[in-house]
This record gives sequence, C-alpha cells and structure tokens, in this order.
Amino acid sequence: MTEASGPPVKKRVCPLLLVLIFLAIVLIGLSALYLFFIWSPWSQPTQAEVDWIRVCENTTEAVLVVPEKLSVATLLEAQSQEPPQGAMRNCLDEAVLKFSDEPGVLKKNARMVLQCNGTKREFLSGEGENDIEVVWISGKVEYLVHEASPEVRVARLGRRPLPLNLTTIIGVREDLETQGALEELQDCLDKVVQEFPREPMAVQNNAMLIVSCGTGLSFISGEGQTMINVYREDNMDGDIQYQG
Repeated sequence: MTEASGPPVKKRVCPLLLVLIFLAIVLIGLSALYLFFIWSPWSQPTQAEVDWIRVCENTTEAVLVVPEKLSVATLLEAQSQEPPQGAMRNCLDEAVLKFSDEPGVLKKNARMVLQCNGTKREFLSGEGENDIEVVWISGKVEYLVHEASPEVRVARLGRRPLPLNLTTIIGVREDLETQGALEELQDCLDKVVQEFPREPMAVQNNAMLIVSCGTGLSFISGEGQTMINVYREDNMDGDIQYQG
C-alpha cells in the first residue's frame, strides 16, 4: 500500500516546487526593475522641482520665524547669545551699531530681518512700516534701509550735518522732488541754491547752514564758523528767509 501511494505524492510536490521557483524569479525581477528605476538618472528630480522644494522650505522657515521685539536692548541681548566670530554675531554687531544711530521715528516703526549664512532672525516694532535688512554677502555684512516715507528719509539725513556744497544740497532737493513730498523743505533748499553761491569763498568753505522748514537739516563745511539760517516766516505763506 505504501509503495502504491508514493508516485502521486511526488507528482504533487514537483508542480508546487516549480510554482515557488517561478514566484521567486518574478520577485527577483521586480526588485531589479525597482532598483533600476530608482537609481536611474531620469528618476532624479529636475532643477525646477529642486527649486520648488527650496521655495517650500524657505516659505516654511519664514512662517516659523517669530518676530522678536525690536529695540537696542533686545538686539544687544540677541548679540550676547551668539558665539563670537559667527556670521549671525557679525550681523548683530552691525545691527546694534547702525540701529542705535537711527532716529526715533524709524526705531519705533520698523521690521528688521537678519539673514546671515543660512540663519534668519526677525525683529519688529510698531507696524513695521520701515524695512531694515541685515545680510551676509561674501563674508561682509550689509545694512540696508527702505524708508516708509520722505519724513523718515529726512529724519535719517538730519542725524548729523551733511557736507555743505551745492552738489549735496541739489542732491537732497532732487531726492525730495522725486518722492513728491515736503514741499516746504524743497522751497527752502531752492532758496539756498539761489543764495549760497553768492557767498564769498571764505564763507562757503567754512560755514554751518541750518535749514528749518517744517523739518530740519544741517550742512557744514570746514569748521563751520559762519552761521547761515534758512527758515520760513510765520507759516506756509510766509517768505523764506536766508540769513548769514
């Protein structure tokens, strides 16, 4: 009985082995194809896809940056937290130095963004209408300001006396005209352009010019020994006075 049942069992085992071998070959083939396409050159992302990934990463990073309060005190605190000689430390050194010198009208309404060697920090005061960028470019720090209004622009110019010469005066005048603002100050600078060239060279080369027309600007040459004042009498309709 045992010998009679042997052959049918062998017949059933052989087809099963063939099926298993066939399945193994199929799996090996599919694995080879998968690896081939994964590592093939055409399966790599295109430059456009890489750029899009970077944009998404940068956008995510920007969203995650929470603005800190913008003040000299917070900048000094952030500066103390960065290791010396690092890119961000250098950027904060420049930010503290330059922002300390900014007029109050800018300090209380600005957004400062520092992007230094792949690291970003952001500071905010008021509505953040004046933009300040501190960037690390080729190993150097750049401090860039975009004023929100001509008034802020003039306030920054008025931090210290400008060189007293026609080139500087005309340059400021044209800058204001381009922005279409502060007409009273423009009128007073026009008066200076008319009158200053008539001064003796000894005066032109050694004078302090104070322009007080709605807002103030000062110019200096030499030691500034001769005082020249330009202002408008009483109100907007008054005459512009040039007194030296």
